[in-house]
Amino acid sequence: MPLFMSLPLLDGTLDCRAMGAAAIRWITLFGLVCFGQTPYKKAPPSPRDLFVNAESSAAPTSAPLSILYGLLRRQPDGTFAGVDPKAAVFHAGDRVRLRVQANQEAYVAVLQRGSSGTWGVLYPRAAASIDPLGAFEVCSIPDSTGSFAFDTTPGEERLVLIVSRTSVSARAIVDRLNQEPMEGQASPSPRRKGEDLVARDLVYQQVEDDKRSSFSGTAVYVADGAKDDAPLLVEILLRHLK
Repeated sequence: MPLFMSLPLLDGTLDCRAMGAAAIRWITLFGLVCFGQTPYKKAPPSPRDLFVNAESSAAPTSAPLSILYGLLRRQPDGTFAGVDPKAAVFHAGDRVRLRVQANQEAYVAVLQRGSSGTWGVLYPRAAASIDPLGAFEVCSIPDSTGSFAFDTTPGEERLVLIVSRTSVSARAIVDRLNQEPMEGQASPSPRRKGEDLVARDLVYQQVEDDKRSSFSGTAVYVADGAKDDAPLLVEILLRHLK
C-alpha cells in the first residue's frame, strides 16, 4: 500500500500527531521532488508585481529593476498595438515603434544589428539628451509620433534594449561590438562582450491588453530580481519577410 494511503486519519484529515516526524519529512520530500520547492516556500513576485508594487512604494529605488515594454506595430486603422516579440513576422512597409517604462529612474538605449552584421545605435540619437528616464515615465522610440519602416530586404533585425540605473554609453558599446573578432571566434554580441554589461537569466511575463500599460495588445514585463546596478539586456529579434 502506498505510504500516503497508510497515514492515519482523524475525521477525514491528516492527524499530524499520529503521523510522526518521519511522515512529515516524507511530505516535505514529496514537495521537493514534484514541485521543485518545499510546500512552505513562497513564490517570488512576478515581473509585473515588481513593476506595479514599486509604483506605490515610498522608496522604489530599493526594489529590483523591472521594466514594461511593448513592440508596437501599426494597425490598418493607423493606431499602434503591442505584438508578441517572439511570434511576430513583419513584411515590407510594416511600421513599428518601441515603448519602454522602468519602475525607477533609469537610462535607456537600443542597439541594432542588421543583416550585414554591423551594430549601430538606434536610440538615443546623436543629438538626443542622455538624461535618465523618470520612474514610470513612458519612452517612445523613435518618438510618440514616429516609427520605423521595414524595407523590401528580408532578413532578421536584432535589437538589444538596455535599461540601466547608471549611465550607459551606447556608442562605446557599439564600437567594441564592431571590432574585428579574432580568427576562429564568432562575431561578438552584447551577451559575451562589453566590460560594463553583464547578461543575466531574466524573467519575462507577457500580458494581453494590460490596463497598466499605455498601449493595447501585448505588453512584456522583464525583471531579474537583483537589487544591484547591473543593467537589463533584453534581446528582440525582428523577423522580416518579403
